[in-house]
Amino acid sequence: MKLDFDVLEKLLAHLEENTNGYRPVMLSGQAAALGSIDGDTVLYHAKVLHDAGMIDASVSRPLSGPPTYAVLSLTWQGHQLLEGMRNDTLKSKIVGHIKSLGMEGLKQAPALLVGALAREAGI
Repeated sequence: MKLDFDVLEKLLAHLEENTNGYRPVMLSGQAAALGSIDGDTVLYHAKVLHDAGMIDASVSRPLSGPPTYAVLSLTWQGHQLLEGMRNDTLKSKIVGHIKSLGMEGLKQAPALLVGALAREAGI
């Protein structure tokens, strides 16, 4: 499946709005659908975010069928990534960085955003 940065942003925003650190948001099968985004696509992007350390979630993988992600919250890095993706200028830089470095680029994106936001703020 192709990584879609708009889906990443929508999923992060949905989780930010609906998690509270103790009552998980359950993402499982087609019930994981987010608006017009089908459940399989949401689950794939949840896996990417989980693997990159952007969400605090436990994963249940049944013998057959799709996994279930019980998402408690965004991590600090997940909040930073979402904040950067909400800024169109920074988002284009993040996407370019991730495309060039893959998963390692996604893991590095929050630290790069902090530096970019600090420069933008004149700090």
